[in-house]
Amino acid sequence: MAISSTTCHALDPISATLKGIKPGKRLVEDEAHVFISFDEDEQNLADHIKRELEKLGFKCLSNNDIMPGDLKLDGLERCIKRSSKMIVIITEKYLKADAVNYAAIVGIIKGSEEKKKMTVPILHEINPNMVPTYMKEVNYIQTNEAAFWERLLNTLNHEIPLSALVETRDIAEGLAWGYYYNYLCLILPGLKDRMRKKYGDLAVTKFILLLPESGLTMNLGEIDTNFQEEKLEFNINRRDFGNTVVKVKDPATGRELCLCVEFATPLRTMFEMERGSVAGLSKEQKTKEIIAFGSIIQNIIRCESASKGFPEVVPLSYDARQYGDDDDDNNNRCKSTKNSNVDNAPAVAAANNDIYLSETNDEHYLSRMILERIS
Repeated sequence: MAISSTTCHALDPISATLKGIKPGKRLVEDEAHVFISFDEDEQNLADHIKRELEKLGFKCLSNNDIMPGDLKLDGLERCIKRSSKMIVIITEKYLKADAVNYAAIVGIIKGSEEKKKMTVPILHEINPNMVPTYMKEVNYIQTNEAAFWERLLNTLNHEIPLSALVETRDIAEGLAWGYYYNYLCLILPGLKDRMRKKYGDLAVTKFILLLPESGLTMNLGEIDTNFQEEKLEFNINRRDFGNTVVKVKDPATGRELCLCVEFATPLRTMFEMERGSVAGLSKEQKTKEIIAFGSIIQNIIRCESASKGFPEVVPLSYDARQYGDDDDDNNNRCKSTKNSNVDNAPAVAAANNDIYLSETNDEHYLSRMILERIS
């Protein structure tokens, strides 16, 4: 496929005035400056961008560098993790391809974990309105822009705090989709069978997803002494996983139950983004993003569960400040909400008759809340 005539003026060879620009990052070991993700129909365009960047000294990887015999998703992930930045060439066909879509999500997650903008979306012959918000992530570049190369080189060479560029909910949306595609959609389909096989009649075949408003994740046994925690290990597509299973006694019946209870681990990223100086995420931004994450992940699961055969997923949002992650004076307010709104979570929760608990130093708070929700 030739580069289309509508984009040739922007994608001619890099002009002489820009040829003095060199990579700003020194590499170590097998690192690369840039990974280029694209749909196979855009091979020529990807090769053109790669050649021009390499002339300036950028070390580039692309889909073509996935080793023969590698699973495609594993190969994509390895290339992304070796790279400082990722260019995503977005076309209409790209958005329909699971593997390349997955690459964009992994790049967004890596950028969030490293507290910088990693993904550089390049829109090629596509209306920006067709591109999902989480994939546009920050500022995209279009191939028909006259300043295409200048904007691309500046973006590749600058480390910009993620929160300075991302609009409200963009962090939450990227992390939620990444968490779903990279984890939930893999482990949920077989969860019922795995639980029944190991724990028999003691198994509760629901997935309890904890969404602490602080973003702090901890060992469940440290939060609630009623929990006996262990791992249920298994393998999917040559990847090792381990679900967190807790054994807890139901005080109403005295019967021991085994439940799969896990924190939504991407929330820890937001917790660290507030604590660190690079990301620049304020406490207020973090709270809004965490509540938005809970809402988005619930919507994703709700839409996907019927066709994918998921077990029932029970999301639990609560205020974990009593466990020492916040020095706010109001540290004894604990709440569980089924649904949240970014700006008015308490009002929405009350309207939906959700559970509000006001406990001080209650070491069995979480187990009681979970048992009440699954009964």
